[in-house]
Amino acid sequence: MGAGASTLNFLKKAEEQLDQVDITVYEKNRDVGGCACDIPSVNYQFSWKIKLWSHYYSYSPEIWRYLKDIEEENNFISKYIKLRHQIERVEWDDEVGVWRFKVKDLETGKVSDDEAEFFINAGGVLNSWKWPTIPGLHDFKGKLMHSANYEEGYNLEGKKVAVIGAGSSGVQIVASVQKKVDTLYHWVRSPIWITAGFAQTWAGTDGANFEYSEEQRKFLQENPKKYLEYRKQIENELNQRFKFIIKGSEEANQAREFSYQEMARKLASKPRLADKIIPKNFNPGCRRPTPAPGYLEAL
Repeated sequence: MGAGASTLNFLKKAEEQLDQVDITVYEKNRDVGGCACDIPSVNYQFSWKIKLWSHYYSYSPEIWRYLKDIEEENNFISKYIKLRHQIERVEWDDEVGVWRFKVKDLETGKVSDDEAEFFINAGGVLNSWKWPTIPGLHDFKGKLMHSANYEEGYNLEGKKVAVIGAGSSGVQIVASVQKKVDTLYHWVRSPIWITAGFAQTWAGTDGANFEYSEEQRKFLQENPKKYLEYRKQIENELNQRFKFIIKGSEEANQAREFSYQEMARKLASKPRLADKIIPKNFNPGCRRPTPAPGYLEAL
């Protein structure tokens, strides 16, 4: 179920390592999946499909194109994937020893039966999005968009915009649209740690994203061993982060102090806002760290 990154990797490895298997992938959307990510792109790729990326933290279209290229190069849709097909029910039949499915063709509305010995759920946690339960939300007469189902290209220039929530998507949206809109309202339910970016040492100034130059890309292309070394160094920094989630550790104390100082510095002109948004009773890592270059400056 699902034709995102995990399934593409599975199909690639299944062709290489499995014999005599019939595989069917049901995907409810119109194409394979993929979204933007706050992990450095050089580490957000398969070891068997190395790419030269345009940015340190790449945007959604480039990541989707990377996954689509994998699908097209291997003809996965024609061989395995049924698009616009949604699994509506899954049940294990203990007597026969198979999974039984009800699958809906979203184009025709027809529901059919299928069965399999193995069922892999690769639907993805970001696919089951829902609107927040806010009274009157759907009485709003203006444009209503969800970050998980965003209408690309919608013009926000000169508009009044409200952003509800300050999770990983909310903070990135605020940082991105603040300079375009006329007025920005932002609701944050509880304090959050705005942390350094993932592998910030290798990012731009203050952890900012950056675009690789043609010279850099050419060097990495012509020196694959150096490109591997670069990827390993960034990955090594990413792998060090787990230490700061251990309560009472020196790394946890350092992460809290660093994050506090960075947030206080960027909000120095807004002490009331700093007091409200900087957490007082939990450390970074008690919930997913939220790196967001430009977010505090936007506030």
